[in-house]
Amino acid sequence: MQAATTADAGRYFNKVCQSRINCMFYLSPGATQSVTAYLDQYGWTVDAASDLACFRLPLAFGIACGVAIAVPYRRALSHLQTTSDMGGCFTIHAKLPIAKFVRQRVTG
Repeated sequence: MQAATTADAGRYFNKVCQSRINCMFYLSPGATQSVTAYLDQYGWTVDAASDLACFRLPLAFGIACGVAIAVPYRRALSHLQTTSDMGGCFTIHAKLPIAKFVRQRVTG
């Protein structure tokens, strides 16, 4: 997949950083549901999930995200599915070189 522009990334997720190497990336509820709909249709593979959830992140964070999806793959995908079912934001917490996944419920 192509690298995304900053504007494209801004439509896909929001980010909050505590430092240059410690950031949370929140996929919008629509993006979260779009990713799960694609995976439902074409298969929940490591490559597809990594491409869809991580490729728009800045390079170092995208790599950490891809590795985190590939290693504890089933756990990451269960967070994605549950978050989508709740109508929430799939969240990637990357504290380089490690990333983990969090469920965020949308309130309000």
